[in-house]
Amino acid sequence: MRRFVLRAPALGLLVFLTVLCLHRASGQGYPESTQSRSIEGLVMGGFSPTSGEAATYLQDGWILDGGFIYWLAHGDKLGLRTDLGYSEHQATSQLVVSGALATGHQVDDGWGSFSSLSSGLVLRAPSSHWPRVYGLAQIGVTNIHLRLVQTFYAPGYYCDPFFYYCSYPFVGYASVYSHTTNRFSWNIGAGLEFSTRGVPDWFVELQYRRVETSPHPFEYWPVMVGLRF
Repeated sequence: MRRFVLRAPALGLLVFLTVLCLHRASGQGYPESTQSRSIEGLVMGGFSPTSGEAATYLQDGWILDGGFIYWLAHGDKLGLRTDLGYSEHQATSQLVVSGALATGHQVDDGWGSFSSLSSGLVLRAPSSHWPRVYGLAQIGVTNIHLRLVQTFYAPGYYCDPFFYYCSYPFVGYASVYSHTTNRFSWNIGAGLEFSTRGVPDWFVELQYRRVETSPHPFEYWPVMVGLRF
């Protein structure tokens, strides 16, 4: 099992979103709903299950996302939304085996990461009651990074006296295969937003995301919870 590592793109996105949230919180104090502002920031994260051909090679993963909405025509029904996202998915056993056969080297683990920039329209359903329904459609570009690795351990055997867990001491990874490319991507989604007095509006969102890779597209379905501010 690969140890969890918060990689540079995800760490950079997390720092950016945190700073943006703190800046808006200190400047606005959330005295009113975000519905009254023409520009909204948003930050979200959640579960990212794969589907189709992608599920054969990459497991369900996690996702961080954030961006802003510019509401058009002095209202809060139709807007332009731009998102910056990062998701990561661990390799399935089938990809590990296929990678070992293709490279002729031992492969113990692997993963795929997807850094995306997308922009498009968001539409809120006319309603004066909470929760409010909205939908979105975006196009953009996704940077894909795939990596297969071999795991190395130090000689000897270590047992933890407190947790009664024994293993070989972990040393690190050696890259067996690495590939990076940029591809056109698009997504559609829908969500519910909720208003809570004194704090930012929050929302639950489901998306279908598709990256146009060859010979089969990469498809995943992020389920996210987020804040608007």
